[in-house]
Amino acid sequence: MKKLILAALISIYSLFAFSQSVTEHMVTAFKMGSAKELAKNFSTSVDISINDNEDTYSKAKAEKVMKDFFNAHQPKSFSIIHQGTSKSGLQYSIGNLETSSGSFRVSFYLKKTNDSHYIQQLRIDSDE
Repeated sequence: MKKLILAALISIYSLFAFSQSVTEHMVTAFKMGSAKELAKNFSTSVDISINDNEDTYSKAKAEKVMKDFFNAHQPKSFSIIHQGTSKSGLQYSIGNLETSSGSFRVSFYLKKTNDSHYIQQLRIDSDE
């Protein structure tokens, strides 16, 4: 019984640790303003919403959308303010992005596919 509990705890920890590394990678990518680094964690299709302009993009097109966003809004800082798991089992993070043109609230949802976590949805809303 102890081995079963230990195995379950290790599995849960490794799942959380992996999604943490994706989240940490996203934090770094947002701080750098690197669409290329963000795209490494995108699912094959990504729902992106920027100030209520919403669409579903291929991974390559989503990278272009984010590159255009970073060209218009040069990042100064990014920090995670909340993390959790939705009722449907998606892990999510919410953060604050400070840019040359204002502040934005960023949220992204991670979907597990083949033992890896990928960004399924990315939402960026102006705080102003």
